[in-house]
Amino acid sequence: MLIVAILLVVCPTNRIVADDIEFSYDIFSRDGRLTVWLDLAAFMSSRAGEQLKDGIDLAIQYELTLKTPRRFFGDREIAQVTRIPVVRYRSLTDDYLLDNLLEGEESPAEFVSMAGLFQYLRDSIETELTLLDSLDSSERYVLHFKVTTISLTDINLSPRSPDQDNSESPIHYLFRQFLDVTGYGRREYDAKSRVFAVSELDVIE
Repeated sequence: MLIVAILLVVCPTNRIVADDIEFSYDIFSRDGRLTVWLDLAAFMSSRAGEQLKDGIDLAIQYELTLKTPRRFFGDREIAQVTRIPVVRYRSLTDDYLLDNLLEGEESPAEFVSMAGLFQYLRDSIETELTLLDSLDSSERYVLHFKVTTISLTDINLSPRSPDQDNSESPIHYLFRQFLDVTGYGRREYDAKSRVFAVSELDVIE
């Protein structure tokens, strides 16, 4: 397992840098919810783009965890959301598909070019994390990011039966088990935002 430490650069653009990876994020309020925009294009390397046409999909699992920082006993978790966007290439029509393993009932987004896919990954990944009414306006918060990229083939997701008592989706279970057992083609990135208060968030209509 290769874990790359990501150093936070505190600046108005909320840019995070590590090795050859640089991505941006924003935290804002919309419709009464704390929402996070995350640039995922940085996690799709040129090599991953080439592998798509060889039938090797790319999964970009990202986990957003909102916490209140504490001096002792570690940060306290307030809310957590996980998404697993998967990029695929469809050779028959020469286009690209993007869907989410945890939201399998939704139709995948379609892109006629790699440029269009990159633009979407850079500009349009927004995740609602929690209701603002559930947060204490007097508290300070920090957002933890964990991003995992992995190359996937049909073999990686071979049929297995999850435990009947497991409440997670079967696909998520298979994905997690595969990562835990092999770590193949996997890279992990961890970072956290600056500390902020709810009152500091921009409100977007």
